[in-house]
Amino acid sequence: MSLSIKPGDRYGRLVVVMECAPRKTLSRRFVRYFSCRCDCGKIVNVRLESLRNSDTKSCGCLKKQMNKKMKLFWTQYRKEKQQ
Repeated sequence: MSLSIKPGDRYGRLVVVMECAPRKTLSRRFVRYFSCRCDCGKIVNVRLESLRNSDTKSCGCLKKQMNKKMKLFWTQYRKEKQQ
């Protein structure tokens, strides 16, 4: 499996802009990071493993959006249940 990621590759809502300098972890191994732009416009640094495994799909805006949808769903559900 090739670990090559090029600028312009899309992973969820993230588009790879460039590769950042590798960072050293507590276990003294180096981890590759990539600078990515989210569809909402925010730029975040993401680990290679997180991109490949789809652990990171956005800058956090996706979670906020899903929370709003679920809150609206449960609010409507409670109103219907009370009637």
